[in-house]
Amino acid sequence: MKQLHYSIIAAMLLIPLSGCGSSSDSAADFIGSGKALVQEGKLEKARLEFKNAIQIDPRTADAFYQLALLDEKSQEWKSMYANLTTTEQLDPKNLEASVKLGQIFLLSGNFEKARGKAKKVLDVEPDNVGAIILRASIEMKQQNFDSALKDIEQALLLDKNNVEAMSVKAISFSQQGHYKKALVVLEQALQVKPDSLSLTMIKLSVLEEQKDYVAVESIYRNLLLTQPDERWVVAALAKLLNSQDKYEDAKSVIETFILAKPEERAAKLLLVSLVKTREPKQAIALLEKYISLDNSDYELHFAKIKLQLDIGETEKALAGLKEIDAQDTEGNNGRKAAMILANYDFRLGDMTSAQKRLNQVLAVAPEDEAALILKSKTNLLNNNVDEAISNLRLVLRNNLKSDEAMVLIGQAYVQSDSVELAEDHFRQALSINPANQTAALFVADQLARTDEIDRAETVLSRALQGNPTNITLLQAVSNVKLRKEDWEGAGLIADTFRTQGDDSAAAYLEGKISQGQGRFEAAIESYKAALLAEPGLFYVMRELAICYVELDRENDLISFLNELITETPNDLGPYTLLYDLNASDKDWAGAVSVVKAGIAKEPKWQRGYMMLAEAHQRQGQNVTARMAYESGLKAISESNVIALQLASAYETESDFIKAKVIYENILERDLTVDVAANNLASLLTDRFQSNDNLQKALEISQRFEQASEPYYLDTYGWVNVQIGNLDKAQVILERVIAEAPNVAIFNYHLGVLHHKKADKMLAEKYLQQALELAQKQNDTDLVLKIGELLPTS
Repeated sequence: MKQLHYSIIAAMLLIPLSGCGSSSDSAADFIGSGKALVQEGKLEKARLEFKNAIQIDPRTADAFYQLALLDEKSQEWKSMYANLTTTEQLDPKNLEASVKLGQIFLLSGNFEKARGKAKKVLDVEPDNVGAIILRASIEMKQQNFDSALKDIEQALLLDKNNVEAMSVKAISFSQQGHYKKALVVLEQALQVKPDSLSLTMIKLSVLEEQKDYVAVESIYRNLLLTQPDERWVVAALAKLLNSQDKYEDAKSVIETFILAKPEERAAKLLLVSLVKTREPKQAIALLEKYISLDNSDYELHFAKIKLQLDIGETEKALAGLKEIDAQDTEGNNGRKAAMILANYDFRLGDMTSAQKRLNQVLAVAPEDEAALILKSKTNLLNNNVDEAISNLRLVLRNNLKSDEAMVLIGQAYVQSDSVELAEDHFRQALSINPANQTAALFVADQLARTDEIDRAETVLSRALQGNPTNITLLQAVSNVKLRKEDWEGAGLIADTFRTQGDDSAAAYLEGKISQGQGRFEAAIESYKAALLAEPGLFYVMRELAICYVELDRENDLISFLNELITETPNDLGPYTLLYDLNASDKDWAGAVSVVKAGIAKEPKWQRGYMMLAEAHQRQGQNVTARMAYESGLKAISESNVIALQLASAYETESDFIKAKVIYENILERDLTVDVAANNLASLLTDRFQSNDNLQKALEISQRFEQASEPYYLDTYGWVNVQIGNLDKAQVILERVIAEAPNVAIFNYHLGVLHHKKADKMLAEKYLQQALELAQKQNDTDLVLKIGELLPTS
């Protein structure tokens, strides 16, 4: 106790010794020290000094400003923004902080906020050069070049050697196509600051716009002399030389760099990527040489495997992956190899092998992101939505920026018919990565459905910035522009298709533009050009047919379709359109004749059998229609579509045994066919009722417990009624009625349930509703069933 007493006294005596001077003085000392360290290039130590100043006095604005300057050097914009905001709050007179905040807003495209910062500074200090240059940069970004140049001239009057002002002036000239003027300004700027890399890069971009590749090459070679250790210079020069067919020179530049820096793996891979474009086998030989020098460098092994996959040496690549997997089973490289193999198995549809490898990876690393994502994909294929979402949530817990995981959750919710939740996750994916194609297409489609066309176009345009040649996105944008009647914008996309060599897509879009403008003759010619470039495109034929009909030229259309049949006899599209024409004229003999001709050409034409059955049904020939389905199923035994139609036809004819056999066959082939499961469960319950069949119906319909489709949910509820699970069935059937109150059979099932529960009042309520609906729908069988339960008046 005595010792503790003396310790406290000693501590109290030390307090004034360690606290000499005010906190602001101590903070200033740290700031001074930090600035000195910045001058010496010791940036991390300087950062610690500035943070020490803040610990002593959290209101030291200059410390936050100095941290922002360090953030600027390391391009940590988010941190820079936070430190500048704090600086501005603590010291509103720090105008440079406001200018730099404006520059950040400019970089992010928020021109209004950037302009606000420039105005704030200029209101206080009209001759602030930084604020004037900021305002000029905003004007230039918005292509107000006259205003931008006016501001730049003012800035240069105040500071004639301001390199930043000269840079903006040069870029402004370049963007207007005044390349010579831009180069003159850049030369003046380089005289002021000859070692400025940013000025050199601007000059390179101007020269590239002029296609002055000799001058560009000269600059890169000079940079190589002054900065021999910079790999990016080597890469840029090699790319330039290779683009000008100077392949050997490009190789030589990289090889020289590798000789000087043999430890540079990235340079070796750069050389491999160059050689791969001309000599793929030689590229593999190069990698083997590098691997022989350092067999432990797995990045080189994986580069070799990727190249082997690219050139079709699949077996060698797989052998290499299996070797890495065996060598490093529990390590990062072994897991990476196992995941590549698992993805390969997944693409081939070998789910057993894929799952085995996934289990291997997850046993060692339960939170491995790639493994969890692939496992989620297998979950979704097996309709195991809950497990997929659980795995993906784990991915996002560890990596909030995984747009792939966010998209997969969205797809999981689509699969479970939760469209709003799906859209929310697709939007979150876009906030992480605006270029995510899957998310952009889904969100744009949802916006278009609610007539928010401008917003849909914005979403697609942002995605297109990251995928400028993506055909799917281009087509989606073109559809939006057509809907907006932005013919010029759609025309520019058609030009893009043509530039990419897709003449068919270009001609089709030009046809849609002409059709939208009511110029049907021109549209027909464009559609014919599209078919000439790529025969057999049904959607093109369909639009062409619409144009002929609009011009009242059906005979010309028939002649054209018959010509197509002669020229491309195996293309079934013309037969379909001829059927549609005959059907619209109620020429059923002609419609049947056309379809039979198509089936004769292609006996496995599924759509043909469907149309043939339809033609007979629309004439009231139900037996002949059923025979058409029978012929189709005989020709295409694996067709679930035809099988379902045939089973329905058998049910209409009260041949429930044959219908039951078909449903069972479908589910034997594919358990995921919900329609077959629903209909078989209904038959087992209503037509083949026994204890065993009711248990089988319960097993089959269990999948519908959380279904959003009322008919499926009703089937599950009705099975539970028949088994005697009345409380459970009541909850289910009440959900059904809430979703679809005006369906007779749903009310009947709930009425029967209450009848079984001896709840006379509710039973009569639902049975009476079912009776009224059944009478309106002329469902005599149901009317009779209801009559057996309702009390007679």
